[in-house]
Amino acid sequence: MPLCNCIYDFDNIGNGNYQPLDADLTDLADGSLTGSKVDFSTISSSAITIGDSSQSTITLTFGLSGATDPSITAADSSLTLGNAHLLFSADNTFDIGANAATRPRNIYPAGHIYMTTGGDIYAGTWIGFGGAGGPNGWIKGQANGVIGLYDNAATSFNRIQLGGTTGSFPALKRSSAKLQARLADDSAFAGFDASTLTLTPAAANTTALTISGGSNTGSDATPQLDLSGTWNTSGSPTFLKLNVTNTASGASALLADFQVGGASKAKIDKNGRITFDDSLGTIGPGNASGGVWLGRSDVGNQLFVGYQSAHLVTLPSEGVLGWSSTTYTGDFSASDTKLSRESAAVLQMGSDAATATAQKLKAHDGSGTDKAGANLTLAGGQGTGTGRGGAFIIQTAPSSTTGSSANTYSERAHYVAKAVTLTESTATTVATLSVPSEKYLGASMTITVFASDGTDHQCRTLRVGISAVNKAGTVTAALDTPTESVAVSTGTLTATITTVANGNTVDVKVNADSSLTQTTLEAIIAITAINSNDVATVTEI
Repeated sequence: MPLCNCIYDFDNIGNGNYQPLDADLTDLADGSLTGSKVDFSTISSSAITIGDSSQSTITLTFGLSGATDPSITAADSSLTLGNAHLLFSADNTFDIGANAATRPRNIYPAGHIYMTTGGDIYAGTWIGFGGAGGPNGWIKGQANGVIGLYDNAATSFNRIQLGGTTGSFPALKRSSAKLQARLADDSAFAGFDASTLTLTPAAANTTALTISGGSNTGSDATPQLDLSGTWNTSGSPTFLKLNVTNTASGASALLADFQVGGASKAKIDKNGRITFDDSLGTIGPGNASGGVWLGRSDVGNQLFVGYQSAHLVTLPSEGVLGWSSTTYTGDFSASDTKLSRESAAVLQMGSDAATATAQKLKAHDGSGTDKAGANLTLAGGQGTGTGRGGAFIIQTAPSSTTGSSANTYSERAHYVAKAVTLTESTATTVATLSVPSEKYLGASMTITVFASDGTDHQCRTLRVGISAVNKAGTVTAALDTPTESVAVSTGTLTATITTVANGNTVDVKVNADSSLTQTTLEAIIAITAINSNDVATVTEI
């Protein structure tokens, strides 16, 4: 095998101007070369020129048959190939340099580096890209599975453009310690689509998700936040879930705050109370037993609906239930039928006004042809066992002297629920009527006396009128002749009614006698009419 075997394929091989190898060589008879610049394995020269611009293919083979590590060595200069390619005789067999031994320092290609299928590019630390006077960016292998991206100075990084450089393409950008989705030309933020997204704040007191900058103009009605999904399950999914571990928080901590122009319009506190602009109202949990509050939280005017020992609806002291004949417009004064609290245990119809409006309480009408209307029953409260039942009392407020204060109520009728036990043949007080000083009283009274021995029964009813006046603290009273009716199963029953002055009151007494050996002797009273020019009251016995 010759030391230098040159194979030539020229367009004009016979032009007579060809000098295949510029070296001090002698062609020997056996086909080998020798000379002052040739030894067993090298050709030594300051410059070796192979071919000229007219050649299309030149192949230069180095090494002996079966030899390893053939080489071309340029001791202090360079190896120049003029209009030629550097090729290797066997594919995927030889290297340029060796690891940690005879490595080249820098490679400066003007075009591309192509890797065949399965080929790799290895870099000890950095790979740089583009730029005049240095790379525009670096890729650095930080650690196993960790890649770093840097700018020219390797101190920062801007963005990765995906697909192009204009605003028609997206980019991923570094902003301080944040990652942003931007347009490739960095003119605006870009969209981001994902099937799932999990946000985990890196530290306490950090906002996990901020959405800002949205705007609707003209007649646009695009939602700023649009959530949609499909439920097709036998389970009970939760579409939107918020969960806070409340280890400690202030009393006014909020789960949500919905604002317009920086002002709260609706908010949910940590107890589940929903407030709609404090001037409008609040909805919130009532107590541990359940229920909900409705109303203004800033002034305490709230309606409670729920369960608190019993099912109930609670209004504040100033609360009013109102009905209007027109569609509600937010103006409560338009209500023409109202129920409110006048004072403790007093329910008022209508609102106080300079011009009074007549009020009516009624049962419902019949509906249809020849249908009856409903009865209206007014009743005192029911007692239990031997407890007294509630009386039924009618009051009005008589006129007084000039003034703006409400006049005091006076009883106009009083129906006593409990009978008074009588002592036979003894005048027993059954009721006491007040007669204030310098005032008068007139009353119509019905008294029924009942006697029984367990087998036979007797009943006598007396209807009587009473008149009384009070002069300087002295009461004078008189009775008219009673109208009586009596029913007995046997024997006789008599009863006498008397009045006795007692300070500024009149005691009404009943004296009854029965022929029976009574197990029951009692009287029950109904004062059907009371007239007075002051405050008349009835004291039950």
